[in-house]
Amino acid sequence: MKFVPLFSTRIKLPLPVRMPLNVPDTTMKCISSLTEIEEQTGLIFASHLYDANPLLFLEPEPNNAENIVTTPERIEVAQPKDIVNTGDRRESVRDDDFDIHIAAALVNPEGTDRGNEWVSVINLGNDEIDISGWYLSDNSGIKEPLAQGKRHLLPGESIVARQLSKIRLSNRGDVIKLYTANDERVDWVQYNKGRVKPGEAVKFLRTEDGML
Repeated sequence: MKFVPLFSTRIKLPLPVRMPLNVPDTTMKCISSLTEIEEQTGLIFASHLYDANPLLFLEPEPNNAENIVTTPERIEVAQPKDIVNTGDRRESVRDDDFDIHIAAALVNPEGTDRGNEWVSVINLGNDEIDISGWYLSDNSGIKEPLAQGKRHLLPGESIVARQLSKIRLSNRGDVIKLYTANDERVDWVQYNKGRVKPGEAVKFLRTEDGML
């Protein structure tokens, strides 16, 4: 084991640092923080080294089998089934490619919920986007068409999916997702019971984000 002087304010480590785990020899994990190095090697670093010499992270090659595009991965978890394991294929996410957002949703309308709930989507980008075949979904995974037929969303334009018939937004909290026709996720929002008021829309964008 290589000795790392703890009195130094800077250390140099190979980038990325790869340490074998208790798994078959063919499997390696990319170690990207001092904390992970301590856990895997038993080394203890002085506390000031965390700020004095943060490790850079070198992204590995994309994993096509598991659809891992970049690491560290950012995976939103709203329920146990959202947790992914090694070998699980990740869903495609393109929220950095489209500046289209779920702006608001009427979760608990006055009177009957079914047929009166709605979700609004807004284009905050500078490009016109073809949203043909795009759809909404919630924790149930059921698909709700965003707009019937061919439709383009102009810059600054919004669209409201009214009279939701396939998905039902829970008054106790839920997740709303927006997908392209190719099942690529464009946006993901979550709300809890405390944000749900009868007859009032739950807003997901702030004024500075472009919500009027």
